[in-house]
Amino acid sequence: MINFYIPVEMWKVRKLGTVSWVVTFTCVLLLGIEWGIVVGILFDLLLVVAKNLRPDTHVHDMGGGVVLVEVTSGWNYLSVNYVKEKVEEALYWERKKFFFSQSITVNAIILDMSKFGELDITALESLKGIQDDCRSEKVLLFSIGLSDELCEDSQSFGIVIPNFGATDDAVRAAKREVGLAIAIRERIHQH
Repeated sequence: MINFYIPVEMWKVRKLGTVSWVVTFTCVLLLGIEWGIVVGILFDLLLVVAKNLRPDTHVHDMGGGVVLVEVTSGWNYLSVNYVKEKVEEALYWERKKFFFSQSITVNAIILDMSKFGELDITALESLKGIQDDCRSEKVLLFSIGLSDELCEDSQSFGIVIPNFGATDDAVRAAKREVGLAIAIRERIHQH
């Protein structure tokens, strides 16, 4: 009567979905259909909120003083502080690495925004703060994969960040701009 093959296949594909199914199924058996479904819905809601609070965010050293910050899910009012913290971690990568005697100067940060479907007002405010922090630290800021609509929203909010369609294009542009900025700084210090 019970096909255990389906939950096993679900586990292979989506572990959290399977846990949610098991919680709902167990609660239906123990508490009845109505309360079991209510508990399942609340558990799913809790999972969604928890996932949005701390989206998967990775910081990659692309070489030449360029750091890529990749956020694999959206950026909204729930996750804005966590994402900003990860970008600030990239911004101050130099100091972090210095303590481990692998000094590297961060000259450019690339934000991978290709997974973003929308940016709410708190995300736009945070992005504006990141832009301002990068300017004050003299670090270049680039983005990848921001849709035309989100670019317009950002620009109307006073955020002007060069946007690229692919990571390789952004890394090449960032390294070129970093090279120019370093050359200009060296020329200024020589005179």
